[in-house]
Amino acid sequence: MDKGQANYAVFVIQARMGSVRLPGKILMPAFAGKSILDIITAKLRTRFPHIPVYVASGPQAQNAALESWAAGKDLQLVWGSENDVWSRFRDIARSSGASYLIRICADNPFLDMDYVDELLQEAHRNPEAEYIAHCVNGTPSIRTHLGIYCEMIAGQALLHKMEGISTEDREHVTSFIYGAGKEYFRLAWIKHQWPAGIMDCLRLSVDTPEDMENAAALYAVTDGNAKRAAEYVSEHPEIAARMAKQIQKFKK
Repeated sequence: MDKGQANYAVFVIQARMGSVRLPGKILMPAFAGKSILDIITAKLRTRFPHIPVYVASGPQAQNAALESWAAGKDLQLVWGSENDVWSRFRDIARSSGASYLIRICADNPFLDMDYVDELLQEAHRNPEAEYIAHCVNGTPSIRTHLGIYCEMIAGQALLHKMEGISTEDREHVTSFIYGAGKEYFRLAWIKHQWPAGIMDCLRLSVDTPEDMENAAALYAVTDGNAKRAAEYVSEHPEIAARMAKQIQKFKK
């Protein structure tokens, strides 16, 4: 994607300081002195330097720490509703005019850039698609605990097809698209198949102190590479057991 196509898509990192289980997790310097937001933005900037990056947060007062973090960085920090997360994306769709918004969760330090690229390539192959995501072992990737995927939503679909969605769907942003409202959208699934054993024990998203400890230890030996992380976990039963316990505790 060249500079002339920069507004074809924008990255939107969904981030807030008020995590229930681990407040402030997105800015904790747990990964060789870097935070999850540091890691994600660096990965995006390195692989896709011409795609604009937005950080969509909640109310400014509760998330003020993000202002200091964002200072001097080439990104746009946008304030919005704490619980109506969909409205944050709607506002960015309006202001950016982007054809697609790539939704990224700020608790995924192992976000895989190859899989981001697969979304962009699918959008070029299938320009009529309104929602593009990976389907992992038959489950939408956003509904898994892997923490290495993101999803892509057409700006026009956000603006014109979702105004009447429920409060719960507004919080989860895309659940209506692939759930109750799937007949109203043009969906494009990129199918991935992982070994069942890996699916049972690989949890790279960070939601709890235990997740942070596991992810930081794994990051130190894999440099944040998701594929190497999967291999490492499969070869180390003690790590696999810790992650499997978290998966069962917070099963989606």
